[in-house]
Amino acid sequence: MICHPSPQAEDPLLQPIPCHPERTLNAVKGEPKDPEEFSLTHTASPFVHDLSQCGCSCISFCHSLWESASSFAFALTHALLHLTWKLLNDKCPLRVGRAFTRLVTASRGPPVGREEDIVRDQRKRPAEGLCPQRSCRPARSGPVRQDTGIDSSKNTAHDPNPRRPRGTCYPEPIASALKSAALINLAIFERLLHPRQPDLPDITNFLILQYPLALGTAIHATPLIAAIHATIPGARVAAAASGFALEILRNNPGLETLVPTPSPLRELLPAANAIRRANPFGRERYAVLLTAGNERSRVILSALLAGAPTRVGFTLLPELTAAHLNFDPRLSQIANNLRILELLGHGPALLDQLQSNPSLIEPQVFPSPDDVATAHQLLREQGIDESKPIAVFITQTSPTQRKSWREDRFRAVAETLHRTQAMQIVFAGTASESPAIEALRAGLSFPTASVAGQTSLLELSAILGLADIALTLDTGPMHLARAMRLPMVIIAPAWSPAVEWLPLNNPRARILKNLDLPTAPADYIIDEVTVPEVEQHLTELLTLYPPRTFTHRT
Repeated sequence: MICHPSPQAEDPLLQPIPCHPERTLNAVKGEPKDPEEFSLTHTASPFVHDLSQCGCSCISFCHSLWESASSFAFALTHALLHLTWKLLNDKCPLRVGRAFTRLVTASRGPPVGREEDIVRDQRKRPAEGLCPQRSCRPARSGPVRQDTGIDSSKNTAHDPNPRRPRGTCYPEPIASALKSAALINLAIFERLLHPRQPDLPDITNFLILQYPLALGTAIHATPLIAAIHATIPGARVAAAASGFALEILRNNPGLETLVPTPSPLRELLPAANAIRRANPFGRERYAVLLTAGNERSRVILSALLAGAPTRVGFTLLPELTAAHLNFDPRLSQIANNLRILELLGHGPALLDQLQSNPSLIEPQVFPSPDDVATAHQLLREQGIDESKPIAVFITQTSPTQRKSWREDRFRAVAETLHRTQAMQIVFAGTASESPAIEALRAGLSFPTASVAGQTSLLELSAILGLADIALTLDTGPMHLARAMRLPMVIIAPAWSPAVEWLPLNNPRARILKNLDLPTAPADYIIDEVTVPEVEQHLTELLTLYPPRTFTHRT
């Protein structure tokens, strides 16, 4: 069982001594690109150099003509890149595209998943030989993908009649060579258009792109905003986002500008145009930061098309970055995101800030006064008396996640809290989870409340901020409760690595994880976590953090 606080579960960013002496505390996986890699001396002819040294009007005209030709070549290369992807994509409407795809894949057998999925699966595998102080579980083989629950250990190569998933491509060497060549040419022409790249440590303006597919990913990117301001004097930070990431970042005091855009995963050009029109820093230079969970090709392409020449962070297209990172599975999502500051040249300053202010790594969300007022009203409508203690139960998660706890155990804990602590129970979740929540509530002997499907994310955050304690599964709203500093007991599954997502080394969180499994069985339920130990840790947290009265619920 992992039960915090525990020295074995400390976040690696806060450990003064790394497990591997040869690595720095925030060691970067992958060196920054050489700034001279695509310099003019490697790509342009001596004629270009002569033009830049000549002041006569004729040669100046030729120089302008050369720049126009470069711009045209840049656009042409982008069009060729787009056509290459069309040819390799299953959705290509051209017969030649389908024929080319069949030709490329004829020699390699059955297809595999998309490149994004491959990278995501690989990063879920903990590295071999983990330091015991960094690992909460042994290394796995053939892990279950946490985002879908699909067993990635299955080998489709032995399937005599494999089915090709819709929209997949084939990472065949020929296809990879074509794509790499197009990207390299694109990078070369971009360097022709922007030959003078600023030194990364000198940049003080940052645009963070947020288009993740998981709620926890968006929440775990918020510590980077506070860390930038704490580490870089005079820093200006903006963000471009869509969907739930846009709501998570709303009201964040560390953001000078929040740019709502379409998602580039569905609408690449409209997203790029929205970023370009917003122009958050005017004519000042800035760097686009790509956090973990935003590695997809279309995200960095939206920054490229928006005219942002300096791009840094996690991506599947390192050719288009000034410096890039690979996800380190030995670190948490938050720690991986903070490595971006080390990549920018501010690693020592970041360490100093973390040692003086460890809470800097905690995520934050900021409900508005209207969100808080709505939360108060919703609780009153549900019959909740705010002068009495309130506990929030988060009892549902996606069926593919295999992170469930039995209903009778939730009922037993609720009955104990109501009997011994006079606790009122509020169930939280989505609209689709409401029927299951209602079935659970029907088996209780006392009235409870449910706000499932009745709140926005920030309104739910406000309700969590008004509560005294939470019992939760490892799911999205748990990250909101963490961001609102709510004491909670987390029932964690045996197959999921705690280091990536859970709030390790947080005194307000008790993580109950009593077993380690390499994969999740098809019928897996978290039976190894019992009712008595959940009740024990809830009681201990209520002793350390007593319930508040109505006057303190603001």
